[in-house]
Amino acid sequence: MWVKVDDAFPEHRKVFVAARQLGPYATGRVLAVWLEAICWVNRQETDGIVPLEVVRTFRHDRDPLDVAGALVYAGLWNPCEGGWEIHDYHDYQFDGAKRANLSEVRAAAGRRGAMAKWQTDGKPMANGCPVPVPVPKDQDQELSYAREQPPVSVVRVKGKYQPNTKGAWTCPHDPPCGLSTTKCIAQALAEAKAGKDA
Repeated sequence: MWVKVDDAFPEHRKVFVAARQLGPYATGRVLAVWLEAICWVNRQETDGIVPLEVVRTFRHDRDPLDVAGALVYAGLWNPCEGGWEIHDYHDYQFDGAKRANLSEVRAAAGRRGAMAKWQTDGKPMANGCPVPVPVPKDQDQELSYAREQPPVSVVRVKGKYQPNTKGAWTCPHDPPCGLSTTKCIAQALAEAKAGKDA
């Protein structure tokens, strides 16, 4: 759900009155605590009531209770039992009754839209939609596919994972030289270079 905030609220006279109580450059503190409170109230559906214990947990100001006192002084919050009530909350935000009414209106509109889309004439939508039928898997086919795939091994080389290429080099000598892979490659390169030079 959304909260409604007047786009001129940061310049409202009461915001400046509250900020003056806190000292120079305190407008941001007032706006942060007021906005955090109205968002919390809307999310928790408390109809404009902000408990004292909740204000203590606000994270957007170093001393939110100090700001709460300034908000009361400016008339943006009204003291009530256990905390504060946001001034004129019910004039601009949805209370519990308006929220329930809006929810029902949206649900009815969604049902009408679904009936129009699926042309069910009030029948449950499942009757008008095809239902997928599961096809059993052939276990022998699945196992043969798994056997066809070559195993992949991975080797860690200098902090990176790379495919294992052991056995990828094939000795080009006839008969095979029997040297280590590194020496065989060096010998094959030397022979190829000598062949080019000749």
